[in-house]
Amino acid sequence: MHAPTQAPVSQAAFIESLRESTALYDLPSADLEKLVAQVVREEGFVTLLKSLDSMWKVKTLLGPVS
Repeated sequence: MHAPTQAPVSQAAFIESLRESTALYDLPSADLEKLVAQVVREEGFVTLLKSLDSMWKVKTLLGPVS
């Protein structure tokens, strides 16, 4: 699999695009499966999961935030 040749996107622009995009909810199952498969194969995916796991552990310990 070849690396994408797109220009890097700033973190803020990426997060904003996720907030604005609702098209993800309308994707057919086959397209969503392809997208998820692509994300899972990304080099930093395991690191992302570890970070999310740590964040959820802290959130569980702290309880609801008001």
